[in-house]
Amino acid sequence: MKKVLILSACIFSVSVLITVCTLDDELISSKSYSGHESDMDANNFVRAFPSALGSRLDNCQTCHKGAAVVTSSGKGMTIDNPCSYCHIRVFESPDDYSSGYPVTFEDTLNGFGLDYKDAGRTRQAMESIKDTDSDSDGYSNIEEINELRFPGDNGSMPGQPIAPVIELSMADIKAMTYHEQFMLFNTTKQQYDEYVNYGGVKISDFFSVAGVDLTGADGFTVFAPDGYQISFLLGDFDHTSQYPDGVFYQIDQSGWETDRKFMIYPDTLPPGVANNDPLDDLYMLIAYKRNGVDLDSSYYDPVDGRIGGEGPFRIVRPQMSNDNGDTMFPFRPDRGSKSANYGDGWDFLGSGYDHNAGDAVKGTCVIRIDPMPAGYEEYDWKNGWDLIMDEKIIIYGYNVTED
Repeated sequence: MKKVLILSACIFSVSVLITVCTLDDELISSKSYSGHESDMDANNFVRAFPSALGSRLDNCQTCHKGAAVVTSSGKGMTIDNPCSYCHIRVFESPDDYSSGYPVTFEDTLNGFGLDYKDAGRTRQAMESIKDTDSDSDGYSNIEEINELRFPGDNGSMPGQPIAPVIELSMADIKAMTYHEQFMLFNTTKQQYDEYVNYGGVKISDFFSVAGVDLTGADGFTVFAPDGYQISFLLGDFDHTSQYPDGVFYQIDQSGWETDRKFMIYPDTLPPGVANNDPLDDLYMLIAYKRNGVDLDSSYYDPVDGRIGGEGPFRIVRPQMSNDNGDTMFPFRPDRGSKSANYGDGWDFLGSGYDHNAGDAVKGTCVIRIDPMPAGYEEYDWKNGWDLIMDEKIIIYGYNVTED
């Protein structure tokens, strides 16, 4: 039988791998997540619709969906990334949610995925639903697939332009003016805070060199490869400007039991940095170095369903000062919210203090300038693992024209 060589990008085990496979006509590899029954469903899709092989539709979100959930504490949120939504069935407890939690496999499927399953979950089943309008947007599945639009998403349809993008490579970003800064990473729940020397590009330089005009923009949203997102407004505080100075605290933890310790320091402090010294010249960065070493690439960790690694890019921001009456002040390190209180002046500070580590998006790969312009379909930010492998960042949205 005829042999074909196909480059397949897949998330496998604890890393993102590029796999080159020799396959026969009975099996066609796709770039969807390889853990799903040996890619049976993805293979059925690209065998039924060969033009979709390697395209934006060759992706888990063609059949799967995200959804709005409410946690057991009453917090509402939307899990947009279909992988993250599906995986809470495996890595989180139903007790963590009061509604929206996917109890069954079917709960993770969009209309196209459900039609495919109900038709028999074979290649023939895929072919049999081509004339169905699974997402009820007025277009048949085959019309959408032929135009590389998602047949299970009624926000994606033929004739609708996809948002133009600017694509930046590692070489492009390293060619920009380099900036390095020593800063505090203050966590909320984790045990350890950390002083870190991050190196990269100021976000203002990043946007300027990329040709992005933020005039009139509300802000920007930063995405990780699994769809995790953080939005930064340009209102009360302009995140493209210089941040307030921090302060370096050298805390003597010698003799403390492990549970009491909460600070991590680099092996070597920057020259001239001593206890209570100000930390200045601080900016939001597109970082690609940590303590002088390139960031490890992010990967999907199947043990806890979260992102491991940091890079190749990570957006990091210093702490912002809070307004305490008329006093503006930087923030000291503190223990995590789950720690016991020791009464030594370093216990958890609670609300009102800036725990900035949570805004540092691991594996930063997509940035949307907000608001999204009307009439366009969004860039496929729900799954950015290809960008991690290629060491690229995509910018799209308000005022963004084609690269």
